Amino acid sequence: MENGSATPGANVRQWYCNAQPAQDWRLENAGRGYYRLVVKSSGQWLDVSQGSRTAGAHVQQWTCNGQQPQLWRLERV
Repeated sequence: MENGSATPGANVRQWYCNAQPAQDWRLENAGRGYYRLVVKSSGQWLDVSQGSRTAGAHVQQWTCNGQQPQLWRLERV
């Protein structure tokens, strides 16, 4: 999270590895081939803001709501 914030809506961004708690995530099986990414330090989920499908949409941590914008699939490329 941006500056290690635990606030819902805090920006998630790529950053250099600095071994801070905000960089630790837990992968949870949500069934049907989907997963949740949970920030270990805050317990919040990776979430696409307002369920946007637009390129460059804001990705944030958010409280668990079980909605589609918080479900992720792992795909081999």
